[in-house]
Amino acid sequence: MLYRPGGGSSPRRAALPQRWLAFLGVALAVCIVIMILAKGIASNSDSDNEQLSGSSPVNESQDSTLTAEDGLPATDTTQWSMDASSTAASVLVGPEVQRARDEVAARAMPEAGTGRAYGRAEPPTVAIPPSIDLPQAQDVDEVGVATGFPATQEGAVAQLAAIASAAADSSSLPGVERVRQGWVASGGPGVGEWTWRSTMAHLLTTMDAPLVGSPGVRVSGRPVMGLVKDTGGQEVGAGWAVVCVNVALHVQVNGAGHDGVVADCQRMLWDGRRWLIGPGAVPAQLVSQPEPGTDAAYAAGFRDLTAEPHTAGRSSGSAGTELQGAAPERGKS
Repeated sequence: MLYRPGGGSSPRRAALPQRWLAFLGVALAVCIVIMILAKGIASNSDSDNEQLSGSSPVNESQDSTLTAEDGLPATDTTQWSMDASSTAASVLVGPEVQRARDEVAARAMPEAGTGRAYGRAEPPTVAIPPSIDLPQAQDVDEVGVATGFPATQEGAVAQLAAIASAAADSSSLPGVERVRQGWVASGGPGVGEWTWRSTMAHLLTTMDAPLVGSPGVRVSGRPVMGLVKDTGGQEVGAGWAVVCVNVALHVQVNGAGHDGVVADCQRMLWDGRRWLIGPGAVPAQLVSQPEPGTDAAYAAGFRDLTAEPHTAGRSSGSAGTELQGAAPERGKS
């Protein structure tokens, strides 16, 4: 209530300020509520952003949604929660090393033919080069990929061979995609770029089988040859190499067997824990798919793969000194 000098009060004049005071009080309360709500929304948004940017193991640079093209409903937005570590993408190198890596990856592979005269594999006539002894795996992940190979060139070949074998054995496009998301680093081959996706799609389509797989169709892959691409003397840094594997395929369709071969080359990157298919453009592939064990395969640079025996005191990496490439040779005296 507003008082005038001399005592008496004026109810008429006091009513107006009282209404203004009430209005200001309500407005102030509304502003406080808005500020509290805004602060809470901002906090939740920051938390969501941290989760999206730091915790998802899926290859973030690729579209990992399977669509109707894969034999699944177009609305399927399944994300496979595999352990494709993004740490590989953070293994930074200087521009000169990166340029050298890109040049090595892009350099064309030798064109030596298929080695299949009259539809059959020709026996080799050249001196067979030393084989690549693959180290033993230490574990197998949930999609069937052997892992735990050492940070050596042989380890890189063994890891790509294990990835290829698991992708083939999955016998379906969803299975291939699980392997890709688990073993392709961010920035590596996308859904439509990976050799095994196009290979599996071709096989299943040719066999008139559903792309999501079928009990009557079984695909198996056996890596039999491998190579580490020569760097040509360029400095590509440690923990990196372009590796190729030659995989013998067998497709069983309702009891009938069919055989084939797939050669695949990929950038392999050591992320500090394991080998992954690394970031960057897909390396140059072989124009022809050479039949394993033929002159064509050896001329293309492939060597036979053999499993390293469990021998006490065996010196690891003995074959690594013969391989051309830039993967690190660790643990050698």
